[in-house]
Amino acid sequence: CVLMFCLERQEFPVDVHVWKIAISLGWVPSKATREQTYEHLNRKVPDDVKYALHVLLVEHGKEYNNDVKLLRPAVKKALASRSEEEGREPEEMTRVKKERV
Repeated sequence: CVLMFCLERQEFPVDVHVWKIAISLGWVPSKATREQTYEHLNRKVPDDVKYALHVLLVEHGKEYNNDVKLLRPAVKKALASRSEEEGREPEEMTRVKKERV
């Protein structure tokens, strides 16, 4: 978090909320450690959304106890919108679970 918040680096820190939500959304395998999740998401999450996505996931995790029922449709919609802007298929951005961490 220090790298992102204080030094303004393009990092994607993974606290317990981000970790549990990433597993629930299928962004990483269910057996992924926090460190593996950090390494994977730091590579996959675009730099321009790292800060906002991290803050969103932490706040959501605290407010809804890491429950992704409400978050899942919003994430799907946001990824579809972003992929449309970038001219990619939505599944290209969500195929994370099948890759090795």
